[in-house]
Amino acid sequence: KVTVCQARGLLAKDGDTSDPFCEVSAADSKGKAIGKVFKTEVVDKTLTPDWNETFTIAVDAQCAHVSIEVRDKDRFKSQFLGELRLSPAQFANKRSAEGWHALVPRMDKPDKVAQGEIRVKTVFDGPLLGASDDDESAAAHTSDD
Repeated sequence: KVTVCQARGLLAKDGDTSDPFCEVSAADSKGKAIGKVFKTEVVDKTLTPDWNETFTIAVDAQCAHVSIEVRDKDRFKSQFLGELRLSPAQFANKRSAEGWHALVPRMDKPDKVAQGEIRVKTVFDGPLLGASDDDESAAAHTSDD
């Protein structure tokens, strides 16, 4: 699960403000969405939006990263503000993590300017990387010696 908490320092695309929202999806190695693309609500006229919206993302062998793209909503289209790409390993090493991350340009358009940071929380309910069933069962048993 990925919770998109908030952002700060976003680009102003509408004069001195933006109307930011996020698109959240699993993505392949080229940055193309795999499966459903989830969207947060649009927060009008701010560069410091609070979303606190949680999405369940399926991470499988095709998933190179989870993409959180921040966009500015306009009347007929939206404009890119920045992206966060989380590799499955970043959240499969811990049950949960939370923190601020710098937004970066899109993979297919590295010349597009990105600015700001996004705070996300991840909760992983699959098997942790590097842990085996034997490790977990051995930790559950204690010796009488």
